Amino acid sequence: MKKKIFEYLNEKGIKHSLSGFDYLMRAIEIGLEDKKSITNNICKNCYGVIAKENEVKSSQIERAMRHAIETSDFPNLCVSEYIALAVDTIKYGDEEEN
Repeated sequence: MKKKIFEYLNEKGIKHSLSGFDYLMRAIEIGLEDKKSITNNICKNCYGVIAKENEVKSSQIERAMRHAIETSDFPNLCVSEYIALAVDTIKYGDEEEN
């Protein structure tokens, strides 16, 4: 699954050198395991888990992901919208494929 997530972020123009790239990979992985964790209280459920894993503050996780998204093909989406879109696309495929 990590390969699909990596490919998705790469296709959307997220720069690999940004710490937000790795955080987004993990957030999408969490979302694929349990979508409620990204749609219900993302700060507590997703940012908190990633922050704990990386020994940083939740606010740093959110800011790094937001910065990475601003460099992508969808710069106007908020973090939770971006992650939800990624989860749905990876899980169900692009609409154009159907």
